[in-house]
Amino acid sequence: MKSELVPEGTDVAQVLHGLEGDFLRRAMEQLLHRLTEAEVTARVGAGLHERSADRATWRNGYRPRGWDTRLGSLLLQIPTLREGSYFPGFLEPRKRSTRPIARCDSAAARATRGCRGPRRNL
Repeated sequence: MKSELVPEGTDVAQVLHGLEGDFLRRAMEQLLHRLTEAEVTARVGAGLHERSADRATWRNGYRPRGWDTRLGSLLLQIPTLREGSYFPGFLEPRKRSTRPIARCDSAAARATRGCRGPRRNL
């Protein structure tokens, strides 16, 4: 995310006058990127390309993560670490659905106990 939202020296009123639909979405992506960079810098103990004796681990690239919001789908770049892990505090971890299948419509599945449910007399 090296591109700036508003280049330096640009009149902000002109930018706001010619608003595109994704202006707020791009602004939010940049804000969240800077927030994750600050969190990772604190966790690592050194900034990007910075040497420090207090360094706990090293950065190891980024992984993409989509986030659906009212502004639309945001594409975030989540930093990865060589040792340990990092997950932004503002996101919720994805959870797998552990609900069992409620019913099986197929007679063959019922006959072979293909459904994982309470044992029934057939």
